[in-house]
Amino acid sequence: MKNFSVSIASYNIKHGADVGFDMAPFAQNILDQSIDVVGVQEVDKNASRSQKIDTMRLLSLHTGYPNYRFFKTIPLGDEGEYGLGILSKYPILESELIPLDSAGAKEQRVLGRALIDVDGIHINFFVTHLSHDSDTTRARQFDQIAAILKSYGDFVLTGDFNTSNFDEYAVIEYAGAVNNASHSVATFPKTNASIDNIVYSAETWEFSAPRILTASHSDHYMLYATGNFLKR
Repeated sequence: MKNFSVSIASYNIKHGADVGFDMAPFAQNILDQSIDVVGVQEVDKNASRSQKIDTMRLLSLHTGYPNYRFFKTIPLGDEGEYGLGILSKYPILESELIPLDSAGAKEQRVLGRALIDVDGIHINFFVTHLSHDSDTTRARQFDQIAAILKSYGDFVLTGDFNTSNFDEYAVIEYAGAVNNASHSVATFPKTNASIDNIVYSAETWEFSAPRILTASHSDHYMLYATGNFLKR
């Protein structure tokens, strides 16, 4: 297999509330930073509170990236949905939604996966958003994710993990994290917390230092980095 580079981002957009549900500013941020694949958190679809927009479809239209998936976590109103998304410059060959242990909380937590074809090489790309109100529940979610990722030879996992304790990532074997104890960047400015991250299989990926976009049009900064896929 050949080496190649992909620019990856994790982006919590707060369902577009801070920009009047206009997806164009988010799309422009993605294009300005030449991002190839984005894991998106706090995504609305057909919800009254966000003017019934289909967030992922609009991000696709504004970026010109034709490949996207939406992963529902909970319903919103009669027809609305809320969840996660993956937006990709490259083709998505398949996708799946994997429920995570949410301990009966109102918001179901999930792991979304997409198999992405980057010029003939298939990469496993994931997105998640973990619990913020229970360390115990979040630990179980980390355990579940670790078990799932163990079955893949390579992976890139993006998410709002709702923790600045980097020790919590240790259950994911043979993994690196862009946002880490040695080089941390705050992604949630309200509390100066480093809760967004890009996690990857260290045997098949190397990543550049993390960068943040402070003009993110959300209560989170967009976190991004360049990943170099290594020959297997």
